[in-house]
Amino acid sequence: MLVKLGSTINLELEDAEKGKHRLRSKILDYHNSKFYIDYPISEESDRQKFFLEGTEFQVSFIGKDEAVYSFKTEVTGRVKKNIPMLVLRDPGKENYSRIQRREYVRIDTSIDLALYSEEEKFQPFTTITNDISGGGMSATLPKNHKLHKNDVITAWLSLPYRSGEIQYLSVKAQVIRIRLEREWPRASFKFRNVDEGVREKIIRFTFEKQHEESEKGLH
Repeated sequence: MLVKLGSTINLELEDAEKGKHRLRSKILDYHNSKFYIDYPISEESDRQKFFLEGTEFQVSFIGKDEAVYSFKTEVTGRVKKNIPMLVLRDPGKENYSRIQRREYVRIDTSIDLALYSEEEKFQPFTTITNDISGGGMSATLPKNHKLHKNDVITAWLSLPYRSGEIQYLSVKAQVIRIRLEREWPRASFKFRNVDEGVREKIIRFTFEKQHEESEKGLH
């Protein structure tokens, strides 16, 4: 199985009246070519949704090989073990579509950001990102910054999701390079030793931004 138990998956439901509806869930179990997932949570309302047998979804997830996969499936039932679960059919690996490796999913976006020195080389300061991916980011720096290549910092990110939810995440990052752009310094960072749960939240954010841009006809 390409996906790990406990992994977050994204579901997309086509509604004839309201258009596409996006949800998220977790894979709790796998047996006899069936995924057992937590009841999906709507990205719009942040509430759990209930679906009848036969409801069709487009599912995407991050595989063990760190690639993104997508497939079509439908609800085949509901079960209740320790918690209620929805059952989805696994169409088989031959019906999965490989989208792209997650380290290349980089989105141009401005996110509120606070940077702290690991060794107290500078006073903490706030800024915004220029872009972000599951593997790193770039950010604008003040002109009097004291960052240098290879410095390791702690970054606090504020990720606003479509549902209105805001996630505040802390990650360690290493300065890869610093350059001038339009008279302002810009630093590129690579995330280091990131908890996979935190990385998945960042990737979820980038996926949402990709969908928004697609809807606006930017991609």
